[in-house]
Amino acid sequence: MNDSSKVLEQKLVLELTRFLDYDSEYLNFLLSEPLDMPWVLGQLCWNRVAGIAYYVLKESGNLYRVNRDFRFSLESIYESGCKKNSSNMQALCYLSELFSDVDFSYAMLKGSFLSSAVYPEGLRTSNDFDLLMSLSDVSSCEKILKKAGFIQGYYRPGQELVPADRKQILESRLNRGETVPFLKKSDIDGLNIIEIDLNFSLDFKTGDENQITDMLKNVISFSLKEGCSLLTLSEEDFIIQLCTHLYKEASVFFWVKQKRDLAIYKFCDIYALLLKWGEKSFFQKLADRIECFNVQKECCYALAGTLECYSSLGKLDGFQKLLDEITPKDTSFLKEIILPKTGEIYTYNQSFFDWLFLSDRFSNLQLKTKGVSI
Repeated sequence: MNDSSKVLEQKLVLELTRFLDYDSEYLNFLLSEPLDMPWVLGQLCWNRVAGIAYYVLKESGNLYRVNRDFRFSLESIYESGCKKNSSNMQALCYLSELFSDVDFSYAMLKGSFLSSAVYPEGLRTSNDFDLLMSLSDVSSCEKILKKAGFIQGYYRPGQELVPADRKQILESRLNRGETVPFLKKSDIDGLNIIEIDLNFSLDFKTGDENQITDMLKNVISFSLKEGCSLLTLSEEDFIIQLCTHLYKEASVFFWVKQKRDLAIYKFCDIYALLLKWGEKSFFQKLADRIECFNVQKECCYALAGTLECYSSLGKLDGFQKLLDEITPKDTSFLKEIILPKTGEIYTYNQSFFDWLFLSDRFSNLQLKTKGVSI
């Protein structure tokens, strides 16, 4: 593909995820261009936003302007997403019962809240359920999960659960700020395994316990259905956690190597919440909260990247001011990848868009700073 077509194809991928403020006229223009639609389809699937694209095409009146096979592929993924949402809702109600009488604070993160309270059905799915809690409460939560039949380990479809060994459990705690997943076979139709990740840090390290404690003081309840509810973070803290989690995965060597560092759905989550909650006073509260937690760098990375993907956010009163306030003078960190075990720092030369759509980011890393052998 030539450079001009490449840019338009990237823009089409992103435009097809603007489910809250899609531009029908611009979509019409993009779809009239001779673009590589199989590549676009692949990007939508790889970035876990194919269901959103189906919704946007349908709502904007452009569904039948695309190739039949392109349309059927998106529709199939959308319908699968609807079924998965239904299965996950049953699992969340089960977790609601499991955590109804716990004597510690927790907050459901990411997809658990987003799929049930923000996105229309079928647009946002998740493969696991993430909880945030204080490190000091992880043991208490582990006891509850193990009593309910969960084990710490790994699972591949069609295989048995594989328990994690002690080394894997310790390494995850030390280098990822989260536990090895807790797994339990499920009898819910369409959900083979219930997978729970316990997070106790805003980054890949053990982190500041006071930060998590502060967040958990302000948890709020969200309803799944009548008589079924769970706890999640306040609006400002929810966005901060999404930003810090996105930055953690985007800037850590392990995630880049596994090709799980960047995905458009992560930026789409932030876009959706900024449009849902964003107004001038909210952005000022968010800026204050970011400063309180000293996560300017992490939130700058995520929010600046989200603005790159969704330029319409620049029209929100107060958003650019927020971004200006939290952006450090030295922005070299935006292109840095760290190897936690040694402290080595890697970098890359690509622009944000080229890096986001690059198929093999790992092979493009260049060593910037040597670490210390351990």
